[in-house]
Amino acid sequence: MRSIALITTIFLIQSFTTSAQNLVPNPSFETSSSCPTGLSQLVICGPWSDPAFSSSTSDYFNACMIPIGNCNDVSVPNNFVGNALARTGDAYAGIICKYSTANLREYLQVQLTSSMVAGTNYIVEAWVRRAPNCRYGVSNIGLYVSSGAAIQPGNVNIPVTPQVESSAPITNSAGWTLITSIYTAAGGENFVTIGSFRSDANTNVIDLGPSGTPCPIPMNAAYYYVDDVRVEQIQEIVEIYGDTLMCVGSNLTLEADANVVFFWSSNSSGTDTLSTDTLFQVSPLINTTYFLHGIQTMDSITVYVLPIPAPDLGADDTICANTSIVLDAGYPGSTYFWSTGQRTQKINVSNAGIYWVRVDNGACAGWDSTQVTVLPNPLVELGNTSVFCPYLDLYVDLTANTGTAWVWSPGMDTSRTIRVTKAGLYSISILQSNGCESSDSVYVIEQCPASIYLPSGFTPNGDGSNDYFVPVGTQISSYKLRIFDRWGSMVFESSDQDQGWDGKIKGNYASVGVYIWVCEFKGPDEYGVLTDQTIRGRVNLIR
Repeated sequence: MRSIALITTIFLIQSFTTSAQNLVPNPSFETSSSCPTGLSQLVICGPWSDPAFSSSTSDYFNACMIPIGNCNDVSVPNNFVGNALARTGDAYAGIICKYSTANLREYLQVQLTSSMVAGTNYIVEAWVRRAPNCRYGVSNIGLYVSSGAAIQPGNVNIPVTPQVESSAPITNSAGWTLITSIYTAAGGENFVTIGSFRSDANTNVIDLGPSGTPCPIPMNAAYYYVDDVRVEQIQEIVEIYGDTLMCVGSNLTLEADANVVFFWSSNSSGTDTLSTDTLFQVSPLINTTYFLHGIQTMDSITVYVLPIPAPDLGADDTICANTSIVLDAGYPGSTYFWSTGQRTQKINVSNAGIYWVRVDNGACAGWDSTQVTVLPNPLVELGNTSVFCPYLDLYVDLTANTGTAWVWSPGMDTSRTIRVTKAGLYSISILQSNGCESSDSVYVIEQCPASIYLPSGFTPNGDGSNDYFVPVGTQISSYKLRIFDRWGSMVFESSDQDQGWDGKIKGNYASVGVYIWVCEFKGPDEYGVLTDQTIRGRVNLIR
């Protein structure tokens, strides 16, 4: 068997709560066969009784009695030993726990509605109150559970050790005091007896002085009212609540949720007691497991001690425009909050400003910040396109903006200015003194204005040299050549650039002399715009 006794006042704690059935019949003495008329009438409040073979006569108090105002008054609240309301209902019982006669005792006894089950925990408790008119207060008022009824030969104390017992003298007459404990049954217990079981020599007695009452019992006794007796099976609850993470150097509070007497320990065997308080503050330096011991049940919790995060975003940094850097808060698995609103471990930064991060590992948090400065990139503008015309000796010079170094592509030329003689895509990278770099590119295309050349004379004599009057043109997309004699008659017409005049008119040799020609064609002008153009001239036919 195992029991732990405790005593406390109603003002400090409520009794244990369970959802089981109270095994004590008529627990608050409300049921009686009749209304009491005087002392020594516990017998009418069945099944409560004095112990077997007892010569003591316990008292029954009930508000149903009309007060008579003498030493035989057992009404409620006013009666021969004082004025006291019942804790619940209208009735209670009364017993002598010490009298001037050596070891005189009275007891209350009742058979439980069912026997206790071995190994099962039960709440065993009663509320007591010192009668206001009695002179003495005593310690060691208890409840004794037994297999079979306890026997009291005569009126002396029953020499047993109660499983539930007060330790300090109960002197409170203004309110009810709870005597309670959890008892683990051996099995078969079916009676509970209430009273003072120790001898006078082993009882702490306090003399509170005479109250002035003429009645002999209160003048010579430690007399107590008893109400609300309970024996109930309890399902033991022993649980720990609280955080499991804490910062090194700090503390946290663990909370016990238990419906039995408990204590905190540093080991599962419970060889030490760290605290018996519901709230237990701990401050371990390393990961530590704490144990909460009940009567038969134990719970444990491991407190993990975490280092305080110390994120390091590095020194203030400088970047070039249109580039970025990565800020890393470290501590993988933590929770992050950046000044940008982002929640990741790393962020990309491309704008100037002050950036800070808060790193939370679940128990504590750390901060850091850094400033990012953005430098301008060198200005570079090559334009969109550029043109050149080789046969006119019109070439393109590409010139980069100021800087400290230049690299052209293709060719990897490092001059600030290059001359382009071939069509293609040309790129430049410029490095500035602040270390920033910019690049640009331009398409260079070959494009010449349309042109056409017609000779001033020709000799169509069949010698194979200069026998045709043929124009030579470039960039021409459409063409028409017409030749006229001096009277304005057209002697030749062609839309084929490769077909020249052979100096004949309708198969006959034309006369030597000067002829007028008109050439119409379409081609780009000096700006690359496709236009219709017409030119005129003279050609001298020579034989």
